Amino acid sequence: MIIDCAPNGDRATFSDDRRFQYHLYRRLHDRCERGPLGNPCMLDHGHDGDHYIERDVGRVALFILFAPPLTDPFYDDPVTMNCMIRARHWDYDSISIVNLFALRCAGPEDLRHATARGDDSANDDRILAAVRCTPLVVCAWGSDGWIGKRGAAVVGMLRKSRVPLHHLGMTAHGQPKHPIAKGRHSVPAGQRPIRWMK
Repeated sequence: MIIDCAPNGDRATFSDDRRFQYHLYRRLHDRCERGPLGNPCMLDHGHDGDHYIERDVGRVALFILFAPPLTDPFYDDPVTMNCMIRARHWDYDSISIVNLFALRCAGPEDLRHATARGDDSANDDRILAAVRCTPLVVCAWGSDGWIGKRGAAVVGMLRKSRVPLHHLGMTAHGQPKHPIAKGRHSVPAGQRPIRWMK
């Protein structure tokens, strides 16, 4: 596992070959709380079994999206920017992003045709680690959550762990809307998280 850290405290967690991205963290304010020895990556790390958990300073909003892009994780792509803007409006200090699929790809079509989507159990471990560190979990993977039945699997896993889930609206097929979806599945800019009841 590789953790890349930016000077402002942003970070991303990858597999050793960087084909898979498990977690992305963004601070929403200019201030950077420094950890031991002034290292912004050492923000109150805890230990849970075989997994190191990043415990972040302030209120963290977690978004569960579809899959990480191929772009530089510290480049604010439109999806990341949209999540950051929404979280600021909700008065959060930072965001975390995990995904149904950890495979970095250009879009859902890549996942549909991928012969090796990765180890779901390794990704599930990172999702469970992330939800323990936030009061708000927003499911927002969009209409392609049916691929590999991952949407249903992740929802089931989190409900089993008694994690309260939220969404930004639902698609016609019962999937949580993606933050930058277009057309009838678009999400209003002022949309607040909606509790996802069973």
